[in-house]
Amino acid sequence: MHLKRTLAAAIAGTALAAAAWLLPAGAEDGSASGAAADHHYAGSREALFHLLAVAPDGPPARGGAPLLAYADLEAAVRAGYADLAPEAGLSSLPAGDAMRALVRLSAAQRYLQHFGLMVEEMPGLMGVGVGDIHRELEFGTSPGWGMVLGLDPAVDPGAAIGAALSARGFAGRDVAGQTVWHRGEDGSVDLAGRAPADPFGGDLGLASRLFISDGRLAGSPLWPLAEAMVAASAGTVPSLADDPVIATAAHAATDPGLDGMLLQLVLLDGADTMPVPGPIAPLMEGDGIDPDFGLPLRPEGSLPPYLMAALVDRFAGDRDEALVVLVYPDAATAERAAAVLADRLAAYAPASAPPAWGDRLAELDAAIEPAVSTDAATGLAAAVARISYRAVFPTDEPEDGMQPIGGTLFRFLIGALWRGELTPLMIVE
Repeated sequence: MHLKRTLAAAIAGTALAAAAWLLPAGAEDGSASGAAADHHYAGSREALFHLLAVAPDGPPARGGAPLLAYADLEAAVRAGYADLAPEAGLSSLPAGDAMRALVRLSAAQRYLQHFGLMVEEMPGLMGVGVGDIHRELEFGTSPGWGMVLGLDPAVDPGAAIGAALSARGFAGRDVAGQTVWHRGEDGSVDLAGRAPADPFGGDLGLASRLFISDGRLAGSPLWPLAEAMVAASAGTVPSLADDPVIATAAHAATDPGLDGMLLQLVLLDGADTMPVPGPIAPLMEGDGIDPDFGLPLRPEGSLPPYLMAALVDRFAGDRDEALVVLVYPDAATAERAAAVLADRLAAYAPASAPPAWGDRLAELDAAIEPAVSTDAATGLAAAVARISYRAVFPTDEPEDGMQPIGGTLFRFLIGALWRGELTPLMIVE
């Protein structure tokens, strides 16, 4: 296709120049950057748990809905260019080409909301640039939210980050042997000091407490949460990674038996997804048939109550996969739930546009299969609905002038969740 040929030439002709703006600090001398080392780490279980281990268990870390969101930016770029430039990564693509792939990520909105400004201004503000940030995790809700950025594993940017923050008026405080860079009173806002290219609330001039731990740049606007994150990263208090229910969902999302790699994950407390929202309740009563299309709006089958849910976006070569994961106490219940969940998803008719989901399944040649993931480490089990469909690449020929974006069905499920109409996950009597 014409667009693919154009991009292929651009990537081949500008690889060295592109590396100049995206190379991590210290790699300009030609020494090995993390790009090669990160190739197999991207999209892995280890990458997810490395960031999850910084989120302390308990409030306010559990206060968000969703509970947490995770995105592997490096894996998303590799997936986006898998058909055209399989070795491409954040450190070898110009910003515009990288963003073509990163648009797929629904689970990194806090980090990506000012990406254009970050390309130019983030290195001066933070001591690291967009090419150094390979993955992101966010949890909690304002003002008690936290963010963890996974850095290039082959580079130590501590000195550069400290110098950049110090130049912006940050001071250093020792917290359990860890330097935390900080400014502002807890939860305060300084609109005159706004710096949108600072992803840790810089768009509002929020107070900030930042620290570096084992290749992770982490922070929060609040001291109590930042201190708890320091303790979690050091392993002196439990993290969300230690919770058996969360670990079971994460293990199912990164099951070694699955093809490809994890791109993003949204973790949801069952209490937020099982109840039927008030506006949807009338549609769930009686037969619940849409009058215009004759489609059933009420999910069929009895879905057992679950402990936690996850929506997962994976890439497997020529196929994308959306996983819906529900955590249960035992494998027998999970097996029953998996069959019901798969059937519900196959027949799903969202209230706002009943034919939309079915139309997309047909357009993308999707297949939905139930599965069960038993977890020897936690003793729990997960019901999994595995939705496999034709991959779409940002380098494909645009249709109607719109850039193709991968992860279509994952994005559809996320949208339905925000609208309160993800009925396949609801417990309907």
